[in-house]
Amino acid sequence: MRTPTSLETPTNPNSEILKTIRREHATMESLLGILEQEIAIFRSGERPDFEVLNGVLEYFRDFPPCCHEPKETLILDALKASHPALASEIAAEVAQASCDQARARLDEMIDLLEQVIDDREVPRDTVFATANEVAAQERRHIEVAETRLLAAAEQTLTLRDWDALDRRIMETHNPLINPKRAAAFDDLADWLDRWEREDQAERAWLSQGR
Repeated sequence: MRTPTSLETPTNPNSEILKTIRREHATMESLLGILEQEIAIFRSGERPDFEVLNGVLEYFRDFPPCCHEPKETLILDALKASHPALASEIAAEVAQASCDQARARLDEMIDLLEQVIDDREVPRDTVFATANEVAAQERRHIEVAETRLLAAAEQTLTLRDWDALDRRIMETHNPLINPKRAAAFDDLADWLDRWEREDQAERAWLSQGR
């Protein structure tokens, strides 16, 4: 019986695609925190930073489908090639966590915010509840990706598989995983984080003067 080589043995790799996906998950968690902070301010009757809110919602509308989820799909495809039954089970969970209903809820939140900015009559509790549903759905996707997809991949994919995946995400001609496009979203996330911290500092300063 042939002994598998190190390239053919499941391993816990120092893989670029894994590090990138997990870094993106951390960024998403941070942005969801910003969403919740700003929407709580709105619910309290104060004025939130609508530019920051818009930026966070646009990030979640545009970034996951064009730059994040394709990376997860590559890992799922690699699992299908070696462990089809496991991959099928995980694919169903990933699809449920990224269902059309979640996208519709995000679009609804964007529409509600536009109505608020246009000074149209919108119940604050409706906006608050919808934003929290968006945050819960996004966190559900992150949870499934981390605890099911990535965990299974680490346990089953070989070093050869991970090397192939890392090469794929560096293909600049791939419109779905273009590093330059992803970098633009990284810049947006950094800007939103800095702007929110400045907002928080200004609010703290104003509250001291009351």
